[in-house]
Amino acid sequence: MKYLLVVVCLFYGVLAKHELYEGHAVYEIDVQSVAQTKLVHDFENDLHLDIWSHAVPGHPGKVLVPKAKRDIFENFLVQNRVQYKVETENVKEQLDKEDELLAAAAARSNSSRIGFERIHTYEEVDAYLDELARDYPNVVSVGFAGRSFEGRPIRYLKISTTNFQDTSKPVVMLQSLLHSREWVTLPATLYAIQKLVVDVTESDLVQNIDWIILPVANPDGYVYTQIDRYWRKNRSTTNMIGGHCPGVDLNRNFDYVWGTASSPYICEEDFHGGSAFSEPESAAIRDIILEHSSRMAMYLDIHSFGTKHELYDGHAVYEIDVQSVEQTKLVHDFENDLHLDIWSHAVPGHPGKVLVPKDKRDVFENFLEQNRVQYKVETENVKEQLDKEDELLAAAAARSNSSRIGFERIHTYEEVEAYLDQLARDYPNVVSVVFGGRSVEGRPIRYLRISTTNFQDARKPVVMMQSLLHSREWVTLPATLYAIRKLVVDVTESDLVQNIDWIILPVANPDGYVFTLTDRYWRKNRATRYMIGNHCPGVDLNRNFDHIWGTASSANPCQDTFHGAGPFSEPETVVIRDIILEHRARMALFLDIHSFGSMILFPYGDGVLPANALQLNFVGVQMAQAIDRVKWPSNKNYVVGNILHVLRYAASGGAGDYAINVAAPYSFTFELPAYRNSVWMDGFLVDPAFIEQAGFETWEGIKVGARAAAAAFRKGKAV
Repeated sequence: MKYLLVVVCLFYGVLAKHELYEGHAVYEIDVQSVAQTKLVHDFENDLHLDIWSHAVPGHPGKVLVPKAKRDIFENFLVQNRVQYKVETENVKEQLDKEDELLAAAAARSNSSRIGFERIHTYEEVDAYLDELARDYPNVVSVGFAGRSFEGRPIRYLKISTTNFQDTSKPVVMLQSLLHSREWVTLPATLYAIQKLVVDVTESDLVQNIDWIILPVANPDGYVYTQIDRYWRKNRSTTNMIGGHCPGVDLNRNFDYVWGTASSPYICEEDFHGGSAFSEPESAAIRDIILEHSSRMAMYLDIHSFGTKHELYDGHAVYEIDVQSVEQTKLVHDFENDLHLDIWSHAVPGHPGKVLVPKDKRDVFENFLEQNRVQYKVETENVKEQLDKEDELLAAAAARSNSSRIGFERIHTYEEVEAYLDQLARDYPNVVSVVFGGRSVEGRPIRYLRISTTNFQDARKPVVMMQSLLHSREWVTLPATLYAIRKLVVDVTESDLVQNIDWIILPVANPDGYVFTLTDRYWRKNRATRYMIGNHCPGVDLNRNFDHIWGTASSANPCQDTFHGAGPFSEPETVVIRDIILEHRARMALFLDIHSFGSMILFPYGDGVLPANALQLNFVGVQMAQAIDRVKWPSNKNYVVGNILHVLRYAASGGAGDYAINVAAPYSFTFELPAYRNSVWMDGFLVDPAFIEQAGFETWEGIKVGARAAAAAFRKGKAV
């Protein structure tokens, strides 16, 4: 049983027989290009189909098609050579099965209490909130946020040991059932209530945090799912034409880029309403958030379906070993045609790695075999690795039992932001936090300036370093955080602070980094203005700088190396550019920290060598040797060289190329190693055991580069 159907819980009693969905089928759609993506998306909208997930190259989508529209839909797909398969021939059979299972569970439970044997009605949940307030008056109160479109109360729990009077306590808010058909989300909020109020086993969560829990965010829609199980929107009639197409998608009705990636058509599932907060339900949530905005530390909106990393279930990592220039081009072109995620390019003598979706493995392997390209499957299912990473990081977080910045785990964007402010407060004579601008989604892009002279001594060189320009490269964050520690908190080599001014940007791509909590392998920023039919967001920020821009990158928004509309089209690269230009007269060294591969690379990405290439290579080798002296023996030695000459492929619009071209005579891109060259956790994934080591060994190389660049600056050897 899949897709929005709950198999172990129910509404008390059996629902209608779902005649509405008799003969409806679920299709899996596999598009191969941006053109097909737009074609399918537009046709699905023209037919007013219920799109459960959008099809984009590399990621099949799912759509519910009514019986009367199946022939025309299939004919369209066949005529346009769009691959598809019918996953469910008749969803009514699944709906009837759900009824059967839920009715049986209700009969077994034989209880009207709130529990987890079944799914509870809106009325039962509402009564339960009152019961909790009566039974636990010192901890629980019920808040009234307003009424739904049809007049139902929108009520929520406030859980607090101090009645929300202690302003030093953070507030966490969570809600469920904003999309009314997502029944399985209700147990998530009810279980949280149970563990915070009824069965408290971790008292710190109640003592140290105030909680707001809204179990039924869309009361009218939820009640209506007893009639129409797949109903998603609220039940607003304001925008109807001739009594048809009620409802607004509440998760498209909030005031953030409202109306830019949603539908203005009332019959669409993602209809955004008349304006931001046009609906009483979204206005109620807005008012709760604003009331507690000064203390709200986390907001969780619970939806379904899809377990974490389900997107990557069955995806495999291939190692490709090409034997000639002809094979190299053949493989590269085919990988791009399939929209594969190329982790490293295959060139003669250097095997490459590529992530291949489950549904493309056969066609990819057939292509390789037909062209006699050697390969092996390194990882059969990356989801297992992703789940393992989660498990290890969660265990490390539990062991650390601390919110401080350390090296037991990978820290969130919000934690890093708070840490920068803490350092500025604790070390005001050395540290200041600078606001560089905002990301596409409005997040602050802030960096540290570390200086004993508040950047006022023009004789001191400047070293700039950044991490997470590519958001999935989590292991790069410990490198910048470790540098901050050794320059501010645990200073053991004071010359590095006395003689050099430092600029450190830990999270160069905030939106992308935050999104990796949803899609772990996300690389780009989250720009939406290039999307085609709401698909393929993002620009590769390391192809968006103004040096030979657009010559060795992709013009296709669906490719991971998409370069954007022009140099510095993205606010994130503009911030980095402005920092570089502000300090160009003193910038001695620029370091862009990436992963993976154990490499130190210098410009240019097209293979042209800077005038000081010999010095760059010499300093690069010194940095690599410093790292190799302290690295884990299981990791290979660092390789040093020009970007194209080492990687064997060209890259344009890179941050390091731009920095050396306009400011820093020494500019390097670090590619940190994968964990112990592990087979079971390779590439971008992080084992907590390696986090501090990654920071420590990288710092050993950074120190050497900083001292060499600073010495050259003082001797007037800046190029």
